[in-house]
Amino acid sequence: MILISFALFIQFKQSPIFIQERGITLNRFRYKILKFRTIKKESSNKFIVKKSTNILYKPELTSKLTKFTNWLRKTGLDELPQLLNVFAGKMSLIGPRPLMLSDLEIMQQKHPELYEIRESFERIPGISGLWQIYGERNKGIENLILLETKYEKHGSLMLVI
Repeated sequence: MILISFALFIQFKQSPIFIQERGITLNRFRYKILKFRTIKKESSNKFIVKKSTNILYKPELTSKLTKFTNWLRKTGLDELPQLLNVFAGKMSLIGPRPLMLSDLEIMQQKHPELYEIRESFERIPGISGLWQIYGERNKGIENLILLETKYEKHGSLMLVI
């Protein structure tokens, strides 16, 4: 984590770690997570990103990534700071993935029935989950909820192995 932090600081000339508020829903398991910065932010403290309505696939971010930060995302190493949330008991290694609040608002508006299912989840969020491992972004949010519900009901490390 120290080497990645140093490389990101050299590349962006900014703090390599930022804090982002996420949750299972807007009301459940909402907390702040630590993330490695993979997109340079503007001086106004806003990220250089267009607001997307597709919460699972954001191709507009691809042009904002460097080769190094793209590699961090592909390998999942950008998630390493979240281990601190696991140690603090706010997250687990496996569970439903907490989403950005703006994505949860889109889900609540466009897919209220799926948002409601997520509202019923009792397991704490995870750094990874069935959807991150087996999900297909092109199948949409229904695939996310299907796999997260499967883990909610039958949660076991054996499901992800």
